[in-house]
Amino acid sequence: MRLAIVDDNTELGWIFSTLASESRWRVDQFADGSELMEVLNRQSHSPYKLVLLDILMPRMTADAVVLEMGRLATKPSVALMTGGHSQHISQVETAAREAGVEIVAALLKPVPLKAVRDLLERFGRG
Repeated sequence: MRLAIVDDNTELGWIFSTLASESRWRVDQFADGSELMEVLNRQSHSPYKLVLLDILMPRMTADAVVLEMGRLATKPSVALMTGGHSQHISQVETAAREAGVEIVAALLKPVPLKAVRDLLERFGRG
């Protein structure tokens, strides 16, 4: 199973990557949405089962990312993360609905490690 972690906070990305690797996920980290989309735009199907996506990042925000993901034939599930307001979550959820991308969780930072473990376990089973 492959996981993409998209967050400009490299320390948080490293923590989540370590946690996911312990659960046998193959992990790729991206500093922002444009880096992820460079990879995804080279193929029609997402190699990722799950994407942990920070909402507020430089260059490309989460709502733009999910709209672009909508063009893929196979779309990953997305778990949102934010240290901002819940209105940011609703904005991205609206964009995801328009794009046909499934939002499976909305996590507020600081994200409890148990919440990430539970999410990885839930998606690791299927």
